[in-house]
Amino acid sequence: MKNKLPLNLSQKAYYKIKDLIIKGELKQGEVLSILLLSKQLQMGRTPITNACQKLECDGLIKVIPRQGILVKMMSIDDAREMYESRVAIETYCAHKSFNTFNEDDLLCLRKMIEEQELAHEQWDVYKFMEIDTDFHLRLMKKHNNETLIKLFNNLTDKIFLFGIKNLSNGTRFSESIREHKELIKSLDFNEKDSFIAKLEHHIMNGYVSLTGSYQI
Repeated sequence: MKNKLPLNLSQKAYYKIKDLIIKGELKQGEVLSILLLSKQLQMGRTPITNACQKLECDGLIKVIPRQGILVKMMSIDDAREMYESRVAIETYCAHKSFNTFNEDDLLCLRKMIEEQELAHEQWDVYKFMEIDTDFHLRLMKKHNNETLIKLFNNLTDKIFLFGIKNLSNGTRFSESIREHKELIKSLDFNEKDSFIAKLEHHIMNGYVSLTGSYQI
């Protein structure tokens, strides 16, 4: 297997800043200077600037000339659009790839659920969300479409912010685990229509749990 190429400074800055945003350490609505980020991350201003330009393309920040960056606020309408987009992408991939799932896939998915249950016991919200993303990414990758996977990754980066807020009340932990188990049950029994319906319901339940309802 070939080793991955090492990250350059701009790429390292990109992932570091994105991680700070996703974890809420850089607050939504907060304006930060490039100089401050440079000092905080102990990196030069050029890689920080390059990273911020890419993060702006991702929709996570807005670059304000001569001021710095603004961490974008995510509204409920933003959340609805993102959850609906996830449903469209994930159910499409599920429809195309359903017959390719095998025992190794099921074993991996069950292992992820065990890890989620442990994260729940330890009240580790970030770990729970990371595993949740990996669970859905495993489903996505069964349909070999790199463009859709990139779209998925961009959406889940933003939804991560809502997911952390969603899990703060505690009830979504157990609901999400139960829904993941239901998805595996449909795979076990080769029930394609049931699997796709449950997947849509599971994704939109995240939005409903956040807002209390779902209306078009």
